[in-house]
Order: sequence, then structure tokens, then C-alpha cells
Amino acid sequence: MGIIQELAKKGKIEKSKVAGLEYEAKNSGIKEEELILEKRVVPEDFLFTLKSEMFKVPLKYASPDGASLKILETIPEESARHYRMVSFAKTGEVLEIGMVYPEDIKAREALEFLSRQMNFTYKVFLITVTNFE
Repeated sequence: MGIIQELAKKGKIEKSKVAGLEYEAKNSGIKEEELILEKRVVPEDFLFTLKSEMFKVPLKYASPDGASLKILETIPEESARHYRMVSFAKTGEVLEIGMVYPEDIKAREALEFLSRQMNFTYKVFLITVTNFE
């Protein structure tokens, strides 16, 4: 079930608007979350709290001030921008990775590739679009 359907189930989107939003997301190439935020259907915090529950990925607000340049550079900038993910902390030997779309298979594959290439272990957290930017 997509996030639009989940919002409808929770009564945050009128059932009559679901098909239109899903159609627009599919045909515009915009991710459902971006469309929901663009149309101001629900606040970003609510949307990402729901997404965290749906995908069972903890939501975390990453602070760029707390991350060292070495940690931030673990994921190349081009990959970070394309897959909307960023490394923001290290706890012990585990790198904390914030992802806007942790459900994206290609992003997960890229992260797995980087972890093998650069020899690091990681834990994924969900971050909001605003937090990523």
C-alpha cells in the first residue's frame, strides 16, 4: 500500500481525491511524498512519521553541524543527491545513514555497494525532505 492510500485510510485524504493524486504521482514521475508536500495535504512531520511507521524505519532529524566532514564524505555527493541519502553520524563502528526514500531498492543497492567498497557497516534512518536539504 502506498502512502496516499495510507493517508486515505487514516482519513487525511478524501477518498474521492486518492485516484487523482495517485494518477498525478505516477504520470508526473514525482514521488508520492513530494506530491503530498507540494499540495500541502499534510504537514511534513506527520507524513514522515507515518512513513516511518509504514516501513518500520526509525525517523531521525540529522544535524549537519554534528557531522564531521569525513563522515559526510563517506557517501559521494553525486550519490547522496541522486538517492537522497546522507551519512551524518558514527556510533561505534556503525555509520548512521539518513535516507528520504529507504524503500527505494536502487538506493539500498547503491548504499550496499558503497559499504562494500569503503568497508563500513551502517544503520538506516528515515529523514525528511527538508532535513535532507
